[in-house]
Amino acid sequence: MGELAKPDRLLDVLKSHKILVDTCFLMHRNFDKFLTDYAPVFEHNQLLIPRRVVQELQKIEKKRDHRLQTARAALQSVENAVSRGLAQLRGEQSDDRTIADNVISRVVEQHVTQHDIVVLTNDFDLKEWIYSKKQAGCFGSRHSLLVVRFDPQLGTARIWGRDGNTRGGNPGLPPGRTTRPVQRFRLPVNPNVAHPFARTTTLEPGLETSLSAKEDVERTGIVYNKLDEKPVRLANKLGSGGEGTVYETDQAGVLCKIYHKSRLTKGTQGKIELMASRKVAHPGICWPLAAVNDSQGVFRGFLMPRASGEPLGHGLFIPTVWLAKYPTWTRRESVRLAIRILEAIQYLHRMGVLLGDINPMNILVASENSVFFVDCDSFQIQGFPCPVGSINFVAPEIQGQDFSKFLRTLEHELFAVATLLFMIMMPGKPPYSHQGGADGAANIQKMHFPYPLGEKSSAGAPEGAWRFCWSHLTRPLKEAFHQSFHADFRGQPRVPVQTWLRLFRDYELILSKDMAVFRGPTPQYGFDLSILPQNFRYVEGKGRPLPTGGETDLQRSVRRMAATSRVVASSSGSQPQRQRTPYVPSGGYGAMPSAGRAAPSRKQPASVPPTGSYQAPTRSPGSYPGAGEWYTTPLLWPIAAPLKALLEIGGCVAAGTAVGAILDGLLFMLFRNYSGFGPGAWGGGSLGGIAGIFFAGASISKVDSAMFTAGGIGIVAGATGSALCAGSASWALPGAVGGLVVGLFARRLQIGQQKAAEYMHTWFGK
Repeated sequence: MGELAKPDRLLDVLKSHKILVDTCFLMHRNFDKFLTDYAPVFEHNQLLIPRRVVQELQKIEKKRDHRLQTARAALQSVENAVSRGLAQLRGEQSDDRTIADNVISRVVEQHVTQHDIVVLTNDFDLKEWIYSKKQAGCFGSRHSLLVVRFDPQLGTARIWGRDGNTRGGNPGLPPGRTTRPVQRFRLPVNPNVAHPFARTTTLEPGLETSLSAKEDVERTGIVYNKLDEKPVRLANKLGSGGEGTVYETDQAGVLCKIYHKSRLTKGTQGKIELMASRKVAHPGICWPLAAVNDSQGVFRGFLMPRASGEPLGHGLFIPTVWLAKYPTWTRRESVRLAIRILEAIQYLHRMGVLLGDINPMNILVASENSVFFVDCDSFQIQGFPCPVGSINFVAPEIQGQDFSKFLRTLEHELFAVATLLFMIMMPGKPPYSHQGGADGAANIQKMHFPYPLGEKSSAGAPEGAWRFCWSHLTRPLKEAFHQSFHADFRGQPRVPVQTWLRLFRDYELILSKDMAVFRGPTPQYGFDLSILPQNFRYVEGKGRPLPTGGETDLQRSVRRMAATSRVVASSSGSQPQRQRTPYVPSGGYGAMPSAGRAAPSRKQPASVPPTGSYQAPTRSPGSYPGAGEWYTTPLLWPIAAPLKALLEIGGCVAAGTAVGAILDGLLFMLFRNYSGFGPGAWGGGSLGGIAGIFFAGASISKVDSAMFTAGGIGIVAGATGSALCAGSASWALPGAVGGLVVGLFARRLQIGQQKAAEYMHTWFGK
């Protein structure tokens, strides 16, 4: 525990850094004192307050809860600071769709490469996010990035250290230093390391020229490091593939890949020697360390760092198996894993390297924060192509081509990146896998992306948990996936890695808020942390209401399908067919063939859910209650629907009138001189009518509350239009009736026959 440093450390930071202010900092009781104490500094270096922060304060003020006075005081402080020239309001139009923390994280990411930044916040989660990204070198900047909060004991503003302590300066700095540059990677001294590989569009000549190798190095067990000519002894054999065999060596943490003699070419040698000339220092990228030769000086393979973990394709991409092994794994871990992968890919792209074959079997996962890329010798470097490709990760425009004959572009790579991210968040499910689809390559070329986006619906999304997985993504992520996969965006630029990083970091920040998430299976508001959720996402006050009774959407779907099977069986006189249990092939995801690389042939259905997920059958036409009845006809439904409501109201009026009349009769029998027989019946009928209106409204709201909107618009438009056209108010009533029918007719066309029947059959269908 360090002691509090001198307050002038904070003064120096406020003078030299761009200052971003969070909502909770403004709401602190000592913010006005802080503003007054450092006003001379802010006159020259203004506070930057996101407009989204002000909107959050206004929202809190409208709730009128226990935070009302604090929010009002904060808004007054902001107004005071802006009027005195001590602060500026900043923001973009897109900020209105997210929370203030996401805005601050975006601004930090965008500007930390040009400026020193300090964030004023009391939010522990935001502080942890900033320092974890800073420590991991995610921002790739040498500029200072600090956090300041109000000390919980002293109430004064202090720099908030990574360890949780508050200090007057940056923790761990020598005296006299207030900032420390952030280095993304600790690179060895090498004149080549800062220089990325050259970019070219021309293949190197002589790539296929074979090398003649006679010595059996796998029998002798000795090869020689080309850099220093020292012998390297081969030890245990770890595995063998179509290109070569991997061995342990007598050097700790170093493996050696020996190519099969048939795979030795000048192209392979040239690529490995070029790669080994650069020191790639990103942890987790198993970059070639040095080429190795045999005793005759012939190139035979290369040395590489040892990796740990299990292939992504055999792990997370078979989610039920993964969860059995790691039961605490949630959507948070999947998002962190995606970010780590993106950070490694971004680093390689900055080095001028394309992965080419983004294959989940070549990505080893040790934890959500520890990922290893292996088979790096297949990467595309300068004029040396990546000769292989996994079908699901190959862009539509290069499907079926010989990858050894051309150089891929960044646009080709971005398709593969988007596919990998999609399959992480939809565990193991390729983006073009859909009901009724063809083989993988054909689906990709058609670009039929089956997942909906707002009003843009689609068809054929796989049954089971996949629709629920999609529902629990943020809207910006869904938009990015649509831009990457939907046919409407064919030929347009794909989403860059930097944008993906921003979107996933925003998502990570949202999921870190305990109030915004839950873990199923019971449906709740917010994001489900389960990687295989059993419910759609529900948003309070928007869209479909939260279901009651504790039943999940998956259970409800199963129950409906079972009811459908019984209805179909009874109508056809046959026994219902037993549903098949979905399965995963024994080879799992690893059985997926790769173009240009030997792989077992395994023909799979277009949509195979992971073990343990439910694959619901397609609903048969006419299998729901009320199907085909007269009251579902679009021309009759607008009349039948109000008639249903009137009958409900009329029934309640009749019941109320009857009860009131009975009371009237009892009073007459008791007092004999009772005059004015009838008030009880009138009162009972009135109360019955009021109850009937509420009852009818409730029955409408239960199925489709938008009927009120459609009918209301129709009534107003019809009444107004008729009165204006006829020049008489007496035409307003028939116009309102006609408008009601037209409005409901339009709504009937929107909701479809099944929804219409669901509302009507409870009355007419009995």
